[in-house]
Amino acid sequence: MDDEQQPFYIIIMILSFCLYLYQPQAQANQAKYEDVNNIKEKTTQYLQKLYNNPDDLTLKVGHIDSRLKLKSCINSIQTEAIQFNENKSKQLVKVSCPEPTWQVYLTVDAVVMVPAVIANNTLGKNQIISKDDISIKKISKNNVNGVIFNDVNNVIGKKTTQNIASGSLIKAKYVGLKQVVAKGQGVQIYAEKGNIQIISHGKALSDGHQGQWIKVENIRSKKIIDALVISPGQVRVAL
Repeated sequence: MDDEQQPFYIIIMILSFCLYLYQPQAQANQAKYEDVNNIKEKTTQYLQKLYNNPDDLTLKVGHIDSRLKLKSCINSIQTEAIQFNENKSKQLVKVSCPEPTWQVYLTVDAVVMVPAVIANNTLGKNQIISKDDISIKKISKNNVNGVIFNDVNNVIGKKTTQNIASGSLIKAKYVGLKQVVAKGQGVQIYAEKGNIQIISHGKALSDGHQGQWIKVENIRSKKIIDALVISPGQVRVAL
């Protein structure tokens, strides 16, 4: 190597060494903070577990300011729903880290699609409903007000108590079925098997008429179960 080329190679070696030192430092700086998308993903996964029908669930986590610098969590990130209610269109989730300590609250839009019986054509008062008069359509649970049906067999043969417009939901009150359990109401849960009967206390998570299956939360275990409405304030589950 001649004297003229030597300074050039020295400069190249120095630059290469500096670049080698810089890359780990850049990676270290990047790892100092939690990825915003990772926080959103953990929030989504957490809420999906709380719902019983994730296949019909759409979640959209609210905006997180990219300027917010949350230090990388040494332990696992923790998530906690604030007053979770699967019937609400918005959920509030606290995302936190025990070490280093930080927490943020995220608003999540939740849309749950459920099957519902609707009128295929206009139905007159005192009309007997046939299978050709109704069909099933997926609707947003958040838009439901009152007791609806999710099975056409529970409606066929019923007599209407009022006019029902084409495309409208068939509600229990439209076919003379009275609501005997209200959403949020305390109910007695009967569980029977043979000669054994167990009675526990729960909370109805939706309105219900006699003979309808609804979601009920067991007060003691906090477990959400399917229960059959048998009378005012009373539901039954299978053991």
